[in-house]
Parts: sequence; structure tokens; C-alpha cells
Amino acid sequence: MPRPLWIAKNPYCRRSKLSKEAFERIAYFYFLEITAGWSRSGCAQMLNAGAEGVIFSRQTISRHFDLIGDFLWEHMILATDPRYEDKRRLDGLLAVLYGKADDLAESLDLVEMFLKSVPLPVAAPKERRSIYQHPVFDLLRRRSKVTRGFAPEGFHREVARAVFVCACVEARGIKIVSDKDFFSYPRIKEIARLSWTVLLTVLEENPL
Repeated sequence: MPRPLWIAKNPYCRRSKLSKEAFERIAYFYFLEITAGWSRSGCAQMLNAGAEGVIFSRQTISRHFDLIGDFLWEHMILATDPRYEDKRRLDGLLAVLYGKADDLAESLDLVEMFLKSVPLPVAAPKERRSIYQHPVFDLLRRRSKVTRGFAPEGFHREVARAVFVCACVEARGIKIVSDKDFFSYPRIKEIARLSWTVLLTVLEENPL
């Protein structure tokens, strides 16, 4: 008699004790945190509001957010441009975000490069944009105000999340003319849900 097919408790993350449903909830708030502009504490409060059964600690939320961020950094950013293995390449972006530099020495074209690398019928942006016109910069600038700056050791995760969100937006063809288009309601939920759906699809094939 054949053995029954074993189904993982959590098909997205083998290193987690969370159930599939609990992980899906955390993953959704991973994107809401940056699109809605919440602090980590505020995100934890909203995540647990009305929760039944599972109450997420801030530590659990941060651990899983970091796992997702490291995954996106490795499988999206480094796969697109291995030069970012040296995280010091992000120092220029930090300097612009903090007002210590006027522009980047090189174009921030990670979204464009990634979209050109995937076997999907998506149209990557054709024009190189100023850093101040780039939606990745808009997301990071708003995030830096919420977090009051970035911890250098975790900045790569913030960049990976912002690039992933913007890649999903570009691939779907959502028009983002200014940062107000990112942060208007209900656009923040639309973008978070889109990014969440794509991430879960990726993690089903490549679990954490």
C-alpha cells in the first residue's frame, strides 16, 4: 500500500513553527509595513488585532520579516547583480536618503535589471530615472522616517523589500507617477496584496 503524501505544515518556510495560515498573515503584514508606513510596533499591534488562536510576538514578527528579507536579497538582488555581494555598494543610497549626498554615483536600476531577467511578458521601464523619481527611493525615504534611520546591518533587507514591491508594481503595469500614488488608500492594500501573492507563489517553489 503506498504511503500517504507528506504535506508540510508550512510549505513556505521549513524553518518556522508557524502554521501555513499564520505565516501567510505575517507575510502579508511584511508588505503592509512598508506600503502603509507602519512602525514595527504598530505593525505588531495591527497584526494581532482581532487575532484568534495565535498571538505574534514582536520578536517572532521580526525574525520572519528578516528571513523573507534575506531570501529576497539572495534570490532577487544578488541573482540580478552579484556586485551587491559587497553591501558597501548601498552606502551611496544611504547617504542620499540621509541628505549627505545629492545623487548616486551609479543608477539604481535593480528593478529594471530584474524584470529583464525573468521569463515573463512584462515591460521593464525603458528610461533611466533620477534617484528622486524612483519608486524604490520613495518607499525607502518614507520608511526611514518611520524607523528614524536604518541599521546598517539590516539595510539590505529594506532595499530588497522595496525593490521586490516595485518590481511587482512595474510587472503588473500599475502607474506610479508620484509617491502619493504609492501611499493613497486603498492603493497601499492593493500593492501589498499583489506583492504578497507573488511572494507566496515563489516560496511554494523555493521555501525558506
